[in-house]
Amino acid sequence: MGVYHEDEPLTSENRPDQAIAVEKSENTLQENNGIPELSKSTQSLSHSELVSGSAPQCDEPMGNDVELLNYERTDEVCEASELLQSHESYAVWSDGESPVVVSVDPAEERSWSRLVTCQRGPANAKEAVAALNRPKYPERRAESSPLSYKTWMLQLTRRRRLEIFIAVGLSLWLAFFVVLAIFMNGNANVPDADSGSTTSNNSPGFQPAPVSPHETVTPSVVLPSRNNTLVPNKTSSLNYTLPMDRNKSTDGATLLPSVASPTSGKQYKISPTASSPVTTSATSGSATVKTTTITTMRSTTSATTTSSTSTTIKTPTTKPTEASIEQESTTKIASKQNGETTAFRATVGVTSSAATSQSEDELALNRLNYPSVSPMELLATLKDKEPGYVIGVGRADITGPPADANMMGYANPNQVAGGIHFRQYSRAFVVGQGRSRVLFINIDACMGSMLVKLEVLKKLKLVYGDLYNAENVCISGTHTHSAPAGFLQDVLFQITSMGYVPETLNAMVDGIVESVRIAHDNLAPGHILINKGELLDSNINRSPSAYLNNPESERKRYAYNVDKEMTLLKFVDKDGRGVGMINWFAVHCTSMNNSNSLISGDNKGYAELLFEQAMDPDSLPGDSNFVAAFAQSNEGDVSPNTRGPHCIDTGLPCDNLHSTCNGKVQNCIASGPGKDMFESTKIIANNQFHKAMDLYNNASLMVEGPVVAVHQYVDMTNQSVDINSTHTSRTCKPAMGFSFAAGTTDGPGAFDFKQGDKTGNAFWKLIGGFLHSPSQEQKDCHYPKPILLDTGEMKRPYSWQPDVVDTQLIRIGQLLISAVPGEFTTMSGRRLNEGVLKTFAQVFPNEKFETVIAGLANTYSDYIATFEEYHVQRYEGASTIYGPLTLQAYVQQYKKLALASAKNIPLSQETQAKDIKDNLWSLLPGVVHDRSGTFRSMGDVLKDVNESYSPGDTVSVEFQAGNPRNSPTNNITFLTIERELEDGTWQVVRTDSSWDTKYIWTRTSTFWALSEVKITWDIGPDTPSGHYRINHHGHYKSITQYVYPYSGHSKVFQVVQSPS
Repeated sequence: MGVYHEDEPLTSENRPDQAIAVEKSENTLQENNGIPELSKSTQSLSHSELVSGSAPQCDEPMGNDVELLNYERTDEVCEASELLQSHESYAVWSDGESPVVVSVDPAEERSWSRLVTCQRGPANAKEAVAALNRPKYPERRAESSPLSYKTWMLQLTRRRRLEIFIAVGLSLWLAFFVVLAIFMNGNANVPDADSGSTTSNNSPGFQPAPVSPHETVTPSVVLPSRNNTLVPNKTSSLNYTLPMDRNKSTDGATLLPSVASPTSGKQYKISPTASSPVTTSATSGSATVKTTTITTMRSTTSATTTSSTSTTIKTPTTKPTEASIEQESTTKIASKQNGETTAFRATVGVTSSAATSQSEDELALNRLNYPSVSPMELLATLKDKEPGYVIGVGRADITGPPADANMMGYANPNQVAGGIHFRQYSRAFVVGQGRSRVLFINIDACMGSMLVKLEVLKKLKLVYGDLYNAENVCISGTHTHSAPAGFLQDVLFQITSMGYVPETLNAMVDGIVESVRIAHDNLAPGHILINKGELLDSNINRSPSAYLNNPESERKRYAYNVDKEMTLLKFVDKDGRGVGMINWFAVHCTSMNNSNSLISGDNKGYAELLFEQAMDPDSLPGDSNFVAAFAQSNEGDVSPNTRGPHCIDTGLPCDNLHSTCNGKVQNCIASGPGKDMFESTKIIANNQFHKAMDLYNNASLMVEGPVVAVHQYVDMTNQSVDINSTHTSRTCKPAMGFSFAAGTTDGPGAFDFKQGDKTGNAFWKLIGGFLHSPSQEQKDCHYPKPILLDTGEMKRPYSWQPDVVDTQLIRIGQLLISAVPGEFTTMSGRRLNEGVLKTFAQVFPNEKFETVIAGLANTYSDYIATFEEYHVQRYEGASTIYGPLTLQAYVQQYKKLALASAKNIPLSQETQAKDIKDNLWSLLPGVVHDRSGTFRSMGDVLKDVNESYSPGDTVSVEFQAGNPRNSPTNNITFLTIERELEDGTWQVVRTDSSWDTKYIWTRTSTFWALSEVKITWDIGPDTPSGHYRINHHGHYKSITQYVYPYSGHSKVFQVVQSPS
């Protein structure tokens, strides 16, 4: 260690912080106010004297290798033993006349134990030197050798060690809060009012393309991935060629497509499949261009297929337009068979062949037709027909903690639960046929979770054995953004919730299991009917520029840039009486924006309550005998805010590509269709409810066929993806792009992030590097995504995002349900559905099927955008965590599941789910205690109601309250509204799950542990006149940590009809 300069006196003032000095002067250690100092003979010596003739020399000068041992007190010299046991050390001390420099090896420690042990007897320095008997130091560490961590730390003074620990600690905290800030993509709170510009998706650039059923899907581009080469090119329209890898031989050469990039070239490789084509190459200038000749033999004929491949691809432009954003491959294969030649495109992720190609007209023949049958005819048919299934339905409360817990969805740390608008429920549907059974569970939560499913399966196994298992149980979330977080097991999803929240997880697991128990106990023979219809004015595409980047020929096949169809299953008993319903419709549950703090099922949750109450009018919300589930589908880029995004400060439309206003995302917010988020939620919910009721009442097509569930855990970080018939590539480890931090128009992010960012920012890259700097392989694999958070390579304290996901396909007769572990965009869902349908059509060419996506099921792995959408790098593309080939990998996997289902092929589990519940961190503090304040009791009325109200008025009452986390959050109600009957008894007419009530909890003093509850009731026009009262129920925790129940009651008030 270099610590002294030549000819500089060695004194206590200039001795280095990284040195530890041991000075032994004539048997005693001199102290100065408890701080040691060098002896006189040593203080006067300079470095040159130590290594020159004026002082005894070592065979080698000390220089940078001198290590001075410093002990603060004589009774602490035993610290030297620990140091010497760990590494070779040098000591400088004085015998009163001249300094001596020696080397100490741990094996020779005993020779001078009196000097550097706790023995306090006098020690002579010269004796110690003689005992060492080591004039040479051949084993001395070279100056360039790196110090071990322990050695380096021991060489520092205590003060310097403390400074380093403080600096490291502050850096880690800074990194944590930076990630927190980045992650809160809802930091810019959306205003409560949804009013503003009426810009809609019907403006230019949003017009739906006409339908052309004769077009085929052609997302056929050479895929930048871990295994292909990106070579920069200055042109905006980029030609993709296939240069020969000079490191490989011609036979079986690895193809390295030259993909032009406006920023940098990335090294990837596309690996050939086992049957690599014979290749020839022609040199043009300095580039070697490869021509591939493919020869395949068909076993059924003697025909030979020969093709010449030259690939040309256009790169997505900065601002896509209808004309400029097409990405189509010119790869054409000439199939010559019996003198006939057929040209078709090679589809990305699907090995194309003339034998398996199918036109859209042929595919349409395999879709279900929905006949119109009168209700009387249908009822007669059902009574005469033997039930084909056993059916059971059940519902249970899964509401999480309504206080202190962060909401899941917007990732906004400021969106913390503070009450209930209406409750969350789990709705379970058991369908069985013979010995086969499936269980579909729809939960009013942001998503399904591997942690939740594993815990549910554990409890179901205790009761039902292997009857319900990972293969036949599906848990899908509605995607409400207004329910408590803390039920996922990946770090990235726990940042704003401060780890996992046991109260949230336990409420969900217990409620789900209870709903399954009810459904299982209600199993009875019954029938299932299916229907499908179009629902308008309820969803728009929030990333239209990314959608437009899909091939034009593909877009022309669809009337809209979002799916407008609702698919519905109707469950009836053997006599035709309805018992349940499930429908799938793609729309985000973000009608309630990120300023909301009340637990809510959002638009789908309210639609469920509307349907159930319509089928059982005398029931309270959540108590009906009928169970209705409004399930989620491929809603990745679909918003319920139908007025579209606009600048809330100017009312002007936002920038289309980046969703910014004057370069900032915070003011670009989508809104509508109502005047505020509550009215918008009500409108979108009613739209879904009315359409579902129409489909339910007119459903006439019987579901017939087997009940089959296939399932497989998949490691998505290393999936081989077919590029074409000859080459493959792979998916990536998870990573989040810069546009992820920009948020969406439903909930914008913070700082200077914006959507469509394909370059990143040096400052934020530096900040992200505090957590983990992505490897070059990661950068190459995710190109063109600039990596903000390298989650796939971050494993502390545990995985930041999932590696293993749950893939599942459920067949109920003609309906094929793809339960997907994430948020598929509109076009991604269409491609997946098409892949599944084609697979079944090949096995059952004479049968008809319907396909649906069950979104956010079993595991959450963020978004799945198409390859073309990925290259635009809006929020959905930046959140596609396994790289540009993510969708292709999923399509392959679900086609595999479809084939296994159709042919009854058992699938092996190549990997297993990761159960890490015991390792999860929970940092959310519990409730310390509650106080009622001076001269008050829990439940006391702080502000009472008025004497009378009329329909249209809002009743409000406030109570002294405890923290609602003290209460078991599910299967109770924190409020009831009662009406007095003629006999003097009171009837409950509203609970905290009613749409027109609000339970609002507020902590008024953290120090004094005081809180209040405000209960409101919006009196509807159909409310009968009479006497009413409002009750509040809760629990409080005393200073002794015991929990006690309490209640409070308003005075009786009257509701009178207004004079007409």
